[in-house]
Amino acid sequence: MRIFKINSWLVLLYLLIILFAGNWSISLWNQDEAAYAGFAKNMLESGNWLIPDFMWSEIHRKPPLHFWLVASSFSLFGINEFALRLTSSLAIFGVYLLVFFQGRKFFGTISVLYAIVVLGTSFLVPALGKIALTDGLLLLFSTLCGFGVLNVLKFRSKLWVAIFWLSFAFALLTKGPPIIIFTSIFGLLAFIFHQQRKNLIIFHPWFFLPLAMLPLFL
Repeated sequence: MRIFKINSWLVLLYLLIILFAGNWSISLWNQDEAAYAGFAKNMLESGNWLIPDFMWSEIHRKPPLHFWLVASSFSLFGINEFALRLTSSLAIFGVYLLVFFQGRKFFGTISVLYAIVVLGTSFLVPALGKIALTDGLLLLFSTLCGFGVLNVLKFRSKLWVAIFWLSFAFALLTKGPPIIIFTSIFGLLAFIFHQQRKNLIIFHPWFFLPLAMLPLFL
């Protein structure tokens, strides 16, 4: 068992290296990365952190959380490719950690280790950690919401109710409506098929949903 734990940490370390390798030496991938870098740079230079703005980039504008994090990274590490992609890389690694540590409670350690190897060596998921788009951060918050539902269904955990709604609010501040679609479908399927569906009542969406949406509207 101890050897297995060591191997698990080696897998996580290997996946972390994949996420960060070359992030400082590859030029900006497309218009989106350039626009997001511009939004964050303008936030630092103008002091306007509420409304993302960059020339010719209106079509790329999103809610500001991702740009806040990139701007914070720029202030720490300078305006460069590594700092631009740091938020996405850490977000995707956070997804791996969540799947590993939370997934073990539901599916067992061996199955979850295979799952993160598949995730971390696929094409799309690591790519989201190596390109400074909003999708990596959105995936992290969506994963938190998903495990929030699972923990409430199985354990009736009030802590995970709080984590769910906080993650939901952050996801709205990252990309807006996609988190509403994901959680609505996931919650509906859980309500239809899960034997402990009555536990979902402690989410109290009639109260917490407006609170979670308030920061986006502000």
